[in-house]
Amino acid sequence: MGDLEDWEAGVVRDPRTPPQALADIAERRYDLHAAIAAHPRVYPGLIQWMDSVKPAAEASALPEPSALPEPFTPTQLDLPADTAQPASPAQPIPSAQPAPPASPGQSAPPAPYANAAPYANAGPSSQYYPISAGRPVPPPRRRGVGCWLAGCGCLTLAGLFMVVLFVLGGLGSLTSSGSGTPAGDSGSEEIAENMAAYQADLEAIRTLSADFAGNPVAPLILDQSELDRIAAQAADPDMTVFASRSVKQSISWFRANLETVVAAAQQRRTNASGTASEALVDQAGNGYIDIAWDAAQECNDPSSEESAIGCAEGGSSPMVHIMGESDFPSALAVEHVVLHELAHVYQRADAARFDDQSSDAGRLTAQGLFNGSDESFADCYALTYQNLWSLDFGEWIYGYGYVCNDSERQAMREWAASMNVPLP
Repeated sequence: MGDLEDWEAGVVRDPRTPPQALADIAERRYDLHAAIAAHPRVYPGLIQWMDSVKPAAEASALPEPSALPEPFTPTQLDLPADTAQPASPAQPIPSAQPAPPASPGQSAPPAPYANAAPYANAGPSSQYYPISAGRPVPPPRRRGVGCWLAGCGCLTLAGLFMVVLFVLGGLGSLTSSGSGTPAGDSGSEEIAENMAAYQADLEAIRTLSADFAGNPVAPLILDQSELDRIAAQAADPDMTVFASRSVKQSISWFRANLETVVAAAQQRRTNASGTASEALVDQAGNGYIDIAWDAAQECNDPSSEESAIGCAEGGSSPMVHIMGESDFPSALAVEHVVLHELAHVYQRADAARFDDQSSDAGRLTAQGLFNGSDESFADCYALTYQNLWSLDFGEWIYGYGYVCNDSERQAMREWAASMNVPLP
């Protein structure tokens, strides 16, 4: 295995090696664990797995996960397309305005939006999967603009750059023209074939993207930064056979994931439940935002005695979770909660447009609008949409206690127009 060992050691030494490739090598090469542990793109889950399979004397040499660098964020390339980045951490959720005391015989209403945006409370540990028993844990998926993935199983095209398939003899930019690249015409022919496959998949991606052009959540659906990274690799004038294989595989994965996301959205375009809440979500995202009536299971904080009535996920398959419609005091209350959670999805899509993890919505709250709160921003979107001036829905008082004024509603309309967000 001399050649293979030398090749894999070189892969580990290269700072550009993706996390999944490190995991693949770690599973085969215990002798490289120390080097893998020191790699800038190693992730805590892999460190923990290596620690679990190493003898105690060797395991002590591995760094603690807390001492590792932050999860890898790809360097942005100077390309004309917009880039999608993880959203900046959300501000702590402010206390909601208390509801009036319950009448005799009436159960107390659930806390308004208790932990309504799970991504706001998700700490660094929530980015990683549990450690598997036999194989290295996969690398963490991209914190896709506020995506809360705990048990939700949503597709994450945003994490694609961490799952690029590296096969033996197929590692791209880590090899030079003098280290394993086939010589002669056969190498040139393979490069040409791989680049033709890349162009075909790229054209398929353009066709798929037309389905969500102009959609307010489009920045969540298409991982533009990964697409730009692959394009830059494909444009390398010193392309090697190995690099061309990497380009072909990367764009193939990208196209396949996008096909899955688009197909799922197309199936969701009919109001299967026949509910007003699903109709509202379908109108908002044209199938690219899903809804479930499972807030009690998906939104509640186990450490809190309060019950959440709604929450939202981002990522390439955004989803709104609310209580069952029959649990709300009125249809207007249902609409308000759905709109509030949709606003959170739009905020995440807004942040995905910028490579500095900022957003236009965040800049508005930073100026002091909407009480300086992302939650009050979401309330204002719902209130503006409904043309309401109160958070009192009869039996319950929803929201975060702040009713936005005329100037803030005008700012909301301008923001919505810039995002193609529906707002009557």
